[in-house]
Amino acid sequence: MSMLFRWLQRFAAIIAAFTALLGVKQNTVTVSLYANPSSGYSWECSFDRQGVMTLSDSYYKQNLTLFSDDTKDGKQYFILKSIGEGTVNVRFKYVNSRGYVASSYTYRYSVSDTGRITLISKT
Repeated sequence: MSMLFRWLQRFAAIIAAFTALLGVKQNTVTVSLYANPSSGYSWECSFDRQGVMTLSDSYYKQNLTLFSDDTKDGKQYFILKSIGEGTVNVRFKYVNSRGYVASSYTYRYSVSDTGRITLISKT
């Protein structure tokens, strides 16, 4: 891990701590999951309850290595945004075109009346 990367991680942690102390509303959360588009699988995101959170954005970022730039592995990022108060389960399924699910995760979030998102559990 490079020194710059470690410094950026520390800086991000400091910013997050200050925003929490100042009471800044954190109404988005980002989930990142391993992905390989060339495998024929893709991630699907669904909510068990409407009106609490929504999918704000989703994008794929390929891993780059020092020795090769042709790797197909990377991560799929999902930016979730609070839109109401309550508790919601967000399910991610890594599925192919025939409906076979290779992997799945369920994230349980609580959203306060101010829009602050808290992760309750991940299974």
